[in-house]
Amino acid sequence: DIEKYEILATLDLKTSDICREQDGKIYSVKEAVTGVNSPPFHWFCRTTTIPYFEEDISGKRVARNPETDKNYRVPEDMKYPEWYEKYVANNPKSLIEEKKLKNRYSDKKQYKKYKEVLGEDSPKTFAEFQEVKYNDIDEWNFINDYVRSRKSNMISAFSPYRDYKKYKNIIEKEIIGITASNGRSEER
Repeated sequence: DIEKYEILATLDLKTSDICREQDGKIYSVKEAVTGVNSPPFHWFCRTTTIPYFEEDISGKRVARNPETDKNYRVPEDMKYPEWYEKYVANNPKSLIEEKKLKNRYSDKKQYKKYKEVLGEDSPKTFAEFQEVKYNDIDEWNFINDYVRSRKSNMISAFSPYRDYKKYKNIIEKEIIGITASNGRSEER
């Protein structure tokens, strides 16, 4: 006896752009077309439908905290764009978590390549790799410099990353800017 249904997308960072846009939209049951106005909208779609009633029902719906990955409750009438604006858009940590999720496939390829070059100095897990890439810019710059230098044969394969980092720090902090006996100074 239900005439209308509402699209209910998952309130977390893994939700696709299609489902984010569909969340809260109301459609006629008679006009439902799978993949167009009814889930699944894509492979591995987690979006579902709920019956739509005209009367105001105040309840809660579940959302997932982008930083802690724990569930919490928000007002039932909160739609994906509102949730995103309130809990993600102005939160740098949440935005980084979103970036990690969106880039996970290309980051996994990069991690594999970097692991080959860095050897035992490589971050031990993919999660550690992403943590460095998105949250430790100084370390990430060192790693990128080393990998580029190794690939262009400016550094020997026998020179491990830990030595590169140690000596680069010494050069930048203790040598650059020192005036030599001939009166010349090395500057960046």
